[in-house]
Parts: sequence; structure tokens; C-alpha cells
Amino acid sequence: MTKRQSEALKNLWPIYGLDNIENSFDPDGIFDKRQPIILEIGFGNGDSLCKHALCFPEKNFLGVEVHKPGLGSVLHKASCYNVKNLKVIDGDVVEIISQIGDDPFLDGVQIYFPDPWPKKKHHKRRLIQLPFIEDLAKCVCSNGFCHLVTDWDPYADWIDSVFSISDSWQKEIANPHQSEWLEKRSITRFEERGIKLGNRIREFLFTCVRSN
Repeated sequence: MTKRQSEALKNLWPIYGLDNIENSFDPDGIFDKRQPIILEIGFGNGDSLCKHALCFPEKNFLGVEVHKPGLGSVLHKASCYNVKNLKVIDGDVVEIISQIGDDPFLDGVQIYFPDPWPKKKHHKRRLIQLPFIEDLAKCVCSNGFCHLVTDWDPYADWIDSVFSISDSWQKEIANPHQSEWLEKRSITRFEERGIKLGNRIREFLFTCVRSN
């Protein structure tokens, strides 16, 4: 935790941070303007989250992260760029999604370079599990999307297999509606590292087909 990140958490959390959402979560009251909400899970240092918020002012962005330096970093960036359509939550997204319940308030979800937990004994710790994506679908509006990116081939295959057995998501081969969105996606530091290592970058786009 740098001094700048620590100060950002202390001074900017009242502006951008959300607390006690399990008791008083109100999607319509989170942001100044009512417009579609995009959730980014595990946003790291917040580069992609802030860029999307700036590139798409007609949408609101909600980020969830457990890493305190990352939270401090995104708060600092949001303040520097005077981002108005961004809020963040400190916590485990699996617990948060289960607490929010059956409320399809999200227009889309971004999951960029989640921890692959490569060892077989740790696979149970991977974020992408059938119970989680089923709970996630309950929070996504019909025809909303989930966009995932990874540079770890075994995890990419895992993602594909888990979503394929879900009745709540449909894999998109090509979706012109999302083309601008995908083109403006920023390259994260994890992606830069993966490219330098020669890893293949694999992207997935799923549409929520759950009846809301």
C-alpha cells in the first residue's frame, strides 16, 4: 500500500465507496444518474475500469475488489480524471452477489484475467464456478453480457466448459452490438505480462438468457 493509495482510501472512499450493501443495496440510488450499470470483478489497479467509465459516460460502472492497494489506486485515478459514473465495493464478489439476491440490475459484467489457480488442488478456488455464474445471472438483465479475458489456456477451457453447462448463459460467436465495447477495452498489466510471456489471449462473450 503506497502513501497515495492509503490517502485515497481515507479521503475518497466517501465519494466512490459503497458500504453495507447487504443491508441496504439500492441499484437506483447508487449513482447520480439512472443509466445501465456495468460490473467489473477484480479490477486490479483500476485502469480498465476507469477507462471504460470515461469512454462510456452513458453507462454507470461498479467495481468489486478485495485488494486494498487496487482500491486505493482506482480511487486516485477516478479523482484525477473526475469520473462521475463510478462506484466501488471492497469485498468478496461471491458473497456480495449472493447477498444482493435476485435483482437483475446489471447490463453487463467484466471479468479480466481472474486468478487461474493453476494447481488442481486449488481449482475449487477459481471464481468461475457453476453456482457463482448462476447467482450472477440473477443480477444481470435479460440479454445482458458477461465478458471474460484470460491468458491461461487451461482456465480458458474451464471457463468455456462451466458456461456451456449453464442454462442461464449463451455463448456469443459474434455480437456487433458489443463490437465498440470490445474495441475500447484497455490492455491490463496482466495482459501485457501475458503477451510478453507469449501467452495466447482468449476472450469470451456470453449473453444472459435467464428469463427475468
